[in-house]
Amino acid sequence: MALSGISLEDSSQFEQILRVVRTDKCQGAQLLLTLSQAQKIKLIQYLSHKVDQQCQEIAELQLLDADMDAQITVLEHRLAFYAAEAFNNKESATEAKPVKKKSRGCTLF
Repeated sequence: MALSGISLEDSSQFEQILRVVRTDKCQGAQLLLTLSQAQKIKLIQYLSHKVDQQCQEIAELQLLDADMDAQITVLEHRLAFYAAEAFNNKESATEAKPVKKKSRGCTLF
């Protein structure tokens, strides 16, 4: 996603500045002081744009996470249902009593 008013060269310069700021705060502060007012404004716009992008990515990941949680819940409910069904089938199989077979009026011994 391109940001109007900020060139690829500006973006590259801003990334270099950010690397310096992350590694050496004092040197980063001195570097920021050398920027012109227009460069500072562009840097703020660039950082704002990057924050917006990251917020969008986080929101998308949260949606995916919520979707996965919902799918897991559905699978857990299905598993519980099938486990209960299997347990009930086992219980009814052990409770079944043998049936005497009859053959047309005669009881078989």
